[in-house]
Amino acid sequence: MLKSGQFRSVLSTALVAILTGCAAGVDYQTPVLPENTEKAFSNVSLSMNSEAQPARNWWQLYQDDTLDDLVQRALAGNTDLRIAEANLSRARAIYLETGSALYPSTDITGGAQYNRDQTTWSGLGTAPEQWTYSAGLGLSYEVDLFGRIRRYRQAAKADMEAEAAALDTVRLVVVAETTRAYVDSCTLGKSIEVAKHSVQLATRSLQLIRQREQVGAAMRLDVERAQASLARAEAALAPVMGQHQQRLLELSALMGLVPAQVPLQAQQCKRIPEYANSLPVGNGAQLLDRKSSRQQLCSI
Repeated sequence: MLKSGQFRSVLSTALVAILTGCAAGVDYQTPVLPENTEKAFSNVSLSMNSEAQPARNWWQLYQDDTLDDLVQRALAGNTDLRIAEANLSRARAIYLETGSALYPSTDITGGAQYNRDQTTWSGLGTAPEQWTYSAGLGLSYEVDLFGRIRRYRQAAKADMEAEAAALDTVRLVVVAETTRAYVDSCTLGKSIEVAKHSVQLATRSLQLIRQREQVGAAMRLDVERAQASLARAEAALAPVMGQHQQRLLELSALMGLVPAQVPLQAQQCKRIPEYANSLPVGNGAQLLDRKSSRQQLCSI
C-alpha cells in the first residue's frame, strides 16, 4: 500500500504526464538541408546568374511593355486565380476563427415586455400595466489541457499556408503560360513574315521562269518545278498562321477575354523577346526555400 507521500508523488507524476505527454499530435521539425545546397548549380550556363535569386516579377526581365500589360491583365482577369484567392480567404477566415477558442466566450441575453401585473392584482378592476425587464450573462472557457485547441489552430494555419502555396502556384502558372503564349506568338509572327517572304520569292521566280519559257530560254519542266516550289511555300504558311492564331486564343483565355479583345500589339508582334540581362537562378538552398516558404502570401 502506498503511503500518503508516495501517493502524492505518483499523482503529481501522472498529472505531469497527462499535461505534457498526452498532448494531441507531435511538433513539426524542419528538415535539415543536404550539404552543398548553397553552392551554384553544376549546369549553370554563362547566361545565368547563380548569385542572385529570381525576382518575383521575373517576366519584367524581358523589358517588354506589351508583355507587362498582358501579365497584369491575366492576373486581374484569370478565373482560376480568383478561385485560388477565394480559397485562401476562406482558409484565413477559419484560422482567425480558431484563435477565438483560446479566449473565454460570453453570451449576453436581454429582453423587455409590457403587460399587466397579475401577481399584485386583487381581483377588483383592471390589473395594472407595467414593463418587465430581463437580462442574463453567460461566460464559458475551455481549458486546453491536452492541446486540442492548439493543434486545431496549427492545422488551420497549415491549411491556410497550403492554400497560399496553391495560390502562388496558380499565379506562377498563369504568368508562365501568358509569357509562353506571348513569346510563341511573337516567334510565330516572325515565322509568318519569313514564310510570306518565301511565297513572294517563289511567285517572282515562277513569273521569271514563265517569261523565259516564252522566249525559249526555259523548258516546261522548269515551270513545273517553280510551280511546285510555290505550292510548298504556300502550304508551309497555313500551319504557321494556324499556330499563331492558337497562341492568341490562349492569351485571350488566360486573360478572361474574348479573342477579339487581345491587344493589337500582341497580334502584330514580330520581334522575339529576349532577356535584357543574365537570368538569375540562385542556388539549391534558395530553390528549396522558394518551394517551402510561402509566408509572404499568408500575412494576417
